[in-house]
Amino acid sequence: KNHASVTVIVDPSDYPLVLAELTETGNTTYEMRQRLAAKVFRHTAAYDALIADYFTTQVGENKPEKLTLTYDLKQAMRYGENPQQAADFYQNAIPTEYAIASAKQLNGKELSFNNVRDADAAIRIIRDFKDQPTVVALKHMNPCGIGQADTIETAWDYCYEADPVSIFGGIVVLNREVDAMTAQKMHPVFLEIIIAPSYTEEALAILTHKKKNLRLLELPFGAQDASEL
Repeated sequence: KNHASVTVIVDPSDYPLVLAELTETGNTTYEMRQRLAAKVFRHTAAYDALIADYFTTQVGENKPEKLTLTYDLKQAMRYGENPQQAADFYQNAIPTEYAIASAKQLNGKELSFNNVRDADAAIRIIRDFKDQPTVVALKHMNPCGIGQADTIETAWDYCYEADPVSIFGGIVVLNREVDAMTAQKMHPVFLEIIIAPSYTEEALAILTHKKKNLRLLELPFGAQDASEL
């Protein structure tokens, strides 16, 4: 509240900017203090919201008169639902462990809004399948193939053969590590995104060969029973 005369910093990434102004002029500008004050209030508001949510849960309040959601910026997106729209990707301040927001991108360009929406839908499907190696293919929010077998390689075969046309340009999610043999079969198919718990070094080399734009996401598999959805 005293930002007119006080500089408050809550984000270490702002240190260089503040130090640069102090070095150059011996003080911080009002514009800098105002921008930092806005960040402070966002920071403390998110903290208070998490505490309020904790106590609301503790007392069993199912329908509070005010509901505050707190999200953190994860990354910028290539574009929104349409190419002319700007978009950013925010995740819950306490993220769900098995969700697209928790995935680590290993290769490829930035995700778009449609990429995230499709990937989320594919993850919601495959998390019901935990007992056997399973592969799910999805495009435009519609499943176009699901394969389950004793090995992830054969599961891929079944998934691809379910609809080898619609899978073109789609998203594939697997619940087991991608090995070299599976990667060899996937490589000739044009895919936007592959999501898997892990990849062998050989599989990564195969999948990224001449495919710099293919998004490879690493997301440790977290299955749940269908009744929990």
